[in-house]
Amino acid sequence: MDILPNLQINKIHSKTEYIEECFEECKKFTYNHYENFTVGSKIIPKNIRKYFYSIYTFCRLTDDIGDEYSGNRIKKLKIWEQELDKCYKSKSTHPYFIALENTFRRFNIKKYLFKRIIIANHMDQKNQSFKTFNDLLNYCKYSANPVGRIMLKILNCSNRNNILLSDKICTALQITNFLQDIGRDIDNNRLYIPISDLKKFHVKISEIKQKKYSENFKKMMKFQITRTKKLFEEGYNLVDYVDKKFVIDLSLFTMGGLSILRKIEKNNFDTISERPTLSKLDKIYIFISVYARMKLGLSPISKKNFEYETFEK
Repeated sequence: MDILPNLQINKIHSKTEYIEECFEECKKFTYNHYENFTVGSKIIPKNIRKYFYSIYTFCRLTDDIGDEYSGNRIKKLKIWEQELDKCYKSKSTHPYFIALENTFRRFNIKKYLFKRIIIANHMDQKNQSFKTFNDLLNYCKYSANPVGRIMLKILNCSNRNNILLSDKICTALQITNFLQDIGRDIDNNRLYIPISDLKKFHVKISEIKQKKYSENFKKMMKFQITRTKKLFEEGYNLVDYVDKKFVIDLSLFTMGGLSILRKIEKNNFDTISERPTLSKLDKIYIFISVYARMKLGLSPISKKNFEYETFEK
């Protein structure tokens, strides 16, 4: 498969117009591929929205190479990294990378943050599982946290405190995605549940591969969700340190992740046989609830959403 499409942009009369068309291509890509939390992306302030699209396009295409490329993925990732290097030298010719170049120059975003996302996909080609939770956290340091740090730069609120909180939210979102995709990932011989946790709850990898749901699996998932909700709760304190106009975006992304966890709970913690997703109606409800609470002067996300509950069938 061709990861980087050959885009043809109509003749433009000025460099500024061409750059805007490059951002427009990133917008098209984002709208065609952005599965989760689309409501949030649409209300990001217009003056920075195009930069968000360029970031998403780079991240998604990097993941596509690591997950779906039919050829030599490691070789392709190295070529992709070379494209990033060219981008930082103003030598890129592809619209996606031209948009990315204008993004990192506008907000002084360091290259190592983008490189970490590529490194995470290299790790995916080598590591099929993680021994401990700390090993998983280290993976998230490369796969998820750079995105939040990049967004802090774009929002002009990057500092040590905010980075720490952002990392927790991004890690929680990443782990939520892992819990959501256990059935799908195991089909690709990948498992993002720490082996130490499987042993603690007496769950065998062979059982997961056979899609066997059990009481032990359920207990293990309860533990994963409790820990993930704590990360969300701690990281969500970031709303106290960002501009008020960005609070709704942060709340929508956080609530999106919490809603996925809620669906897992309602399905008796079984993500082996059924992958929980957010419907369009779910996303509308999330937006209305967050927006209404803000209008009423309440915290955008009720504390009960961070609480752990048990569901029995």
